[in-house]
Amino acid sequence: MGKPLLFSEIKENQDVSILTTNEKFNKWFSVYLPNSSKPKFGGMIKKSVIFVTGSSGAGKTTTMANIMSWVPKVSSVFYARESNLDEIKNQLSPFEIKHNNALFCDSETHPSFCDFMDFIEQNQPEIVIVDSIQAIATEEHRSWKMTKDDAVENIRQKLTTYIKKREGVLFIIGHNTKEGEFAGKNTNMQMVDAHMVLEYDKKTGIRKMYWGQKNRKGPMKTMYYEIHNGEIIYFNPEEYENKILESEKETDIQESKSLLTPKSICEAYIKQFKNKSDFENFNSACKRIISNTLKSYKKTHNHEKAERMAYFNALESIHIIAVNYGWAKN
Repeated sequence: MGKPLLFSEIKENQDVSILTTNEKFNKWFSVYLPNSSKPKFGGMIKKSVIFVTGSSGAGKTTTMANIMSWVPKVSSVFYARESNLDEIKNQLSPFEIKHNNALFCDSETHPSFCDFMDFIEQNQPEIVIVDSIQAIATEEHRSWKMTKDDAVENIRQKLTTYIKKREGVLFIIGHNTKEGEFAGKNTNMQMVDAHMVLEYDKKTGIRKMYWGQKNRKGPMKTMYYEIHNGEIIYFNPEEYENKILESEKETDIQESKSLLTPKSICEAYIKQFKNKSDFENFNSACKRIISNTLKSYKKTHNHEKAERMAYFNALESIHIIAVNYGWAKN
């Protein structure tokens, strides 16, 4: 039995986390450690167990695959029990992981949870991802002679024991209740280090990632993200707000341009006579004028300039026709 240590005698662990190649993710995941040479910014704290929940379409699988791609020098494994590997590949396409330290398993390669536990004990991956804990419990609780809730707890305990000993990081993907809470015993949430939530609002298209009920190892921060071709791009709240504002400005500019073009003015002029009895003949004549004018200008100008000049000049001829019909004043 060793002797107790004074606080000053306790050595700081310099190798406390796994850094990814994504700096924004590192900063979001855990606190900045100013007195440590490594890591400079948080990253994924070793010996951490993280529950991951999220709404449908939020990108839980995509997020986990991206994390695996960001740690080329760290061994990782993804155990899929809700999808086959070919389905995951199709879902992520054209995204690729460009290193050989990321492995994927499913119910075909490892039919039972015990098979998977044997695999990780033998191969010692540092990052373990399970999707989902409820799927495993639902399929295997009877053979274990347990309730589903007890099976969920059993799975969490076994994975936690492994990851603490390995000094790695464990992500357990789980289901939500209708209230947005983790579906299962409260004990499970109490025994993990953090609860990562991925949220997708289908109406607005906004995606955000935040810590839910707890995060023992870092700040309770929110980050926004977008998925492009399977790759995730993160924005802090200020960056995302500026991005939205810029997008709205661009939309307003484009709408203003579309309202003020010679083409839109010409079309609006013609449309005002649509209730006139002879509108069909009038509209046909207008189309011929526009078509002929366009052909003439396209011979000497590029498409955009030709269209602008053609509609502008055609409008004068169309107005004369409207005057002849008695629909407009000269």
